[in-house]
Amino acid sequence: MSIQVKRWKKEDKMAIVAFAKKEGYLKAAKHYNISHTSIYKWRDQIDQGVDLDRKSGKENMQAIKMLMYENKALKNLVADLSLKLQIKEELLKKSH
Repeated sequence: MSIQVKRWKKEDKMAIVAFAKKEGYLKAAKHYNISHTSIYKWRDQIDQGVDLDRKSGKENMQAIKMLMYENKALKNLVADLSLKLQIKEELLKKSH
């Protein structure tokens, strides 16, 4: 026997959270046949401004890899600029 996972649309999640806030989280969980912890999680995500649309693991990994690459490039840029600034400061000290 396999477990069926329900995929909720962003609009549905927002409506369920609104219903839960009005009627109660346990009542909403029973009404929509989902766990109340899912509703709490969605509520927290909405409060934090997190996008409720679900991404696949592959999309998330691609985004993480891209951010890691960008982070490395920015660190290298900061290091280069810091080195240039340090060299200029040393040259100014020598010229005085």
